[in-house]
Amino acid sequence: MTRAEMLAELREVIHDTTLSVGWGDAVLVGYLAEGQDKFCEETGYFRDATNYTVTLQTDTARYDISDRIIQVLHVWDGMRRLGKIHDDRVVSNDDWPATISVTAGLPTHWRTDKETGAIEFYPTPTSDYDERVMTLQVWRYSRYPLDRMSSTITLTGSLHAGDVITATVNGAVYSYAVLGSEGSLSAVAAALAAVIDASTDLVATASGQVVAVSALLPEVSTSTTTVVSGEGATVTATAADVYSASPEIVNRLQRACVEWAAYKALMHHDSETQDPIKASEHLAAFNAYVLDGIRQFRRKHNQETWVGTDPAYRT
Repeated sequence: MTRAEMLAELREVIHDTTLSVGWGDAVLVGYLAEGQDKFCEETGYFRDATNYTVTLQTDTARYDISDRIIQVLHVWDGMRRLGKIHDDRVVSNDDWPATISVTAGLPTHWRTDKETGAIEFYPTPTSDYDERVMTLQVWRYSRYPLDRMSSTITLTGSLHAGDVITATVNGAVYSYAVLGSEGSLSAVAAALAAVIDASTDLVATASGQVVAVSALLPEVSTSTTTVVSGEGATVTATAADVYSASPEIVNRLQRACVEWAAYKALMHHDSETQDPIKASEHLAAFNAYVLDGIRQFRRKHNQETWVGTDPAYRT
């Protein structure tokens, strides 16, 4: 299902197809996104050894990691797997266990900080290993949250030299001055997309007179506004933010998100529409999907199949 199809089905389930009760799209999509994340937490569904890395910096031992990571399982330096330190002590980097051999500033071990969730390496990398990439193997949430937003910029009107199209995306400003020699608004859109795409944080592409903008990181949303300036401007730029994600979990388990969202909607609205009995039924249905997801994961990864939540899947 697409996100739009899930939202439509959710409204059918909670009997709010005409918006008579007043659950707005943003609220329900938020519940769907929460349901997908909850499903990942309960099942350990996504195991990822490709998409998350840490680039070492000279004299830096601790690094923030994506909040889409539930748990770091292993760390690899090419073909070399680093050791994990199982040590609950709050210590400085200089006080790591003496049993660990130090190799001239090349990290050999790691651990995650229990308070901040940051990852720490030992020994602290020296300049010889600056920019070296460590690959994380993790349990994670879906990479594309269901409530993620992307943006479009639509150009209309006619070419006019001197028009300046300015797009503000997540607070950063990007501008393109129309030369008049581009030949079409499609060419102007392509030029504006190139300006935005040059950002290290954004991806922008043009299709006809429409520029599509999204964040480079799949968990980040974009919010875009536009303005056109210039004497006698004839170009109009219209920005819109739209939900951009569909669920990453397989189709037959996607209704877990709908069941969780229905549970939240029926438990967290005003007293006239709250229905704890129906809510509990949807929660039970969600839990059934969780057990099914655990079975499917374990079969897929050639593990023993059993019923129940494995504590190893939890943070």
